[in-house]
Amino acid sequence: MKHEEPIRCEALPLEQRWDKIFPQQSRVLHRKVTFANHFGITLAADVYMPDDAADTAVLPAIAVCGPFGAVKEQAAGFYAQTLASYGFYTLAFDPSFTGESGGTPRGMAAPDINIEDFCAAVDHLSVQSGVDENRICLLGIGGWSALALEAAALDTRICASVCVSPEDPGRLLSNGRFDAQDDPQARLRKKQALNLQRTKDARRGSYRREALTPPHGADRDERDAWQYFQTPRGFHKRAPDSLHGWNTTGCMAFLQHDGSSRIRELKSAVLLVQGENADMNYFGEELFALLPGKSNELYTVPGIGSVALYDDDSVIPFERIAQFLQAQTREHAVAKRSRFEKAATRADLPTVIHCGTDAAPAPLAMMLAVMLNADLCAAGQKMPEILRRKQSKYLFLQGPLENGVLPEALLTFLTAEQFKGKRLLLVLEGDAAAADRSAIEAAIHNAAPHCKLTDMIFVPENASVETVAGALAPCIEREVNA
Repeated sequence: MKHEEPIRCEALPLEQRWDKIFPQQSRVLHRKVTFANHFGITLAADVYMPDDAADTAVLPAIAVCGPFGAVKEQAAGFYAQTLASYGFYTLAFDPSFTGESGGTPRGMAAPDINIEDFCAAVDHLSVQSGVDENRICLLGIGGWSALALEAAALDTRICASVCVSPEDPGRLLSNGRFDAQDDPQARLRKKQALNLQRTKDARRGSYRREALTPPHGADRDERDAWQYFQTPRGFHKRAPDSLHGWNTTGCMAFLQHDGSSRIRELKSAVLLVQGENADMNYFGEELFALLPGKSNELYTVPGIGSVALYDDDSVIPFERIAQFLQAQTREHAVAKRSRFEKAATRADLPTVIHCGTDAAPAPLAMMLAVMLNADLCAAGQKMPEILRRKQSKYLFLQGPLENGVLPEALLTFLTAEQFKGKRLLLVLEGDAAAADRSAIEAAIHNAAPHCKLTDMIFVPENASVETVAGALAPCIEREVNA
């Protein structure tokens, strides 16, 4: 028996006024959304999309976060809004324990939770009707660039990543800036101090916070970061580095975290963008050396440090970033279709497509018929003799949902004796979030216990061939290898 737990979102108090540190673009649409990660924390986000996108458009998408200590109203939102003007559906989110997102205590960070934040953003994007789920990218700024790469190494749905002013928070905390404290004894002293603070917090019953302090004799990037967060240039009342600071022990899990350990396993392309005079350039250069594949790029903007890439649109290479992501999403879509074609050829399976209740096939049904070299049969029609004679083991079904469940005509169609022993792959056009999967599975089992439902796939309305192929390919491969 299958057991399911519903995904629950907390009701968050969201500011509906425009309170970003950057001006609103008139040609970009904006709205606020929430979604939950797998730790049960509800995240708050801003969605941006071009205002000239058709209602039926299915766009490539980008999830954006960073830098460390910032909120979505700062650099992440600036990037998201600008890239939306290039034709992307973008999502700038506040990470767990930060900004308008949920999670307590505040001012915390942990690698597993923050990587999951990116994956949860992909979850949310993948079920939006305006998003092509096979063309989802990540963009991380500052310390969130390393977390974006770790998410991309873990999440195979991500087709490309961009890292702006790349830093590795685990390496910074463990080794210090420029690896000056890369010593076991130095790390031991850090752990002792942090754990002593944990004991003090437990005795006091409250967490100590550390705000960003004015730099004295610090390097350029630290001075620039203070100036960004603490002056009107970039100050935001909800940003940890602007006001209340971090929980003193909130990031200590990064002491045990090696963020580069799985970078070599990345299957998607990466663009690294850094300033020529940035103190942390060694992060980007070493990351680039670790990246596999030939589609990766390291782009250095002359004459600037790291923080200029947070908000200075005169030096941020938005056009280059957009071109990189557009090229990678196109290549990814083509690769998805190629993967499907190879799988379908290997399968060499006679297939039947059910195309809804009308005699005239739906566009998706016709697309599937061509892709699978299959026969079409509508529920209201008499079953053609050729289908009666077929010894097909696999049956591909395509039909619309009615109030979140399958139409009665489709269920009646499945009761036919000719379908006894068939393995069913159900392809549905519409919103996966609106579907009652349990009810659909139960209805098929009750109507046709002689059939086995192997998978249920949802594709957006008016989806492209590449989107449908990308959704079907893994299912066909599983069937071939079963």
